[in-house]
Amino acid sequence: MKIQRERVHGLWDESTDLMAAGAAQFDPWPDLPFDINRRLYETIEEAGCLRVYTARIDGKLVGYAAFVVGTAPRRQYLLEAQQNVVHAEEAVKARVTPALVRHAEKALGAEGVKMVYHSSPMGCRFARLLEILGYKPIAQIHAKRLA
Repeated sequence: MKIQRERVHGLWDESTDLMAAGAAQFDPWPDLPFDINRRLYETIEEAGCLRVYTARIDGKLVGYAAFVVGTAPRRQYLLEAQQNVVHAEEAVKARVTPALVRHAEKALGAEGVKMVYHSSPMGCRFARLLEILGYKPIAQIHAKRLA
């Protein structure tokens, strides 16, 4: 398995099915269409604030983790990374997901990131993995559909 940072610009065609599978598996509102704003992701990347790490086995994309990096509004001295999405193919998830998280931690830390935030769906095994890796649960996210 090879884990590396890649530009989102070059991943769209190759990642479409894997992204859709992740959305289908974890989206709390599956009736809302999955529709990636490619231009926004590319703009964030061009601004130097997006990190995408990919996992490949024999050259095939099997997982990815994306983070938005920037200073904290309440602590402007603190460089943070907020996980936007982590997903891996079901068949290799148990091996790929922890490797992606660990790789991202090292790479982000080497860039000066001091705090990494992850989110996960309620009841998802990913939360337990994060705790095993030393992450502390600090908040809950609540959502309400308004129409």
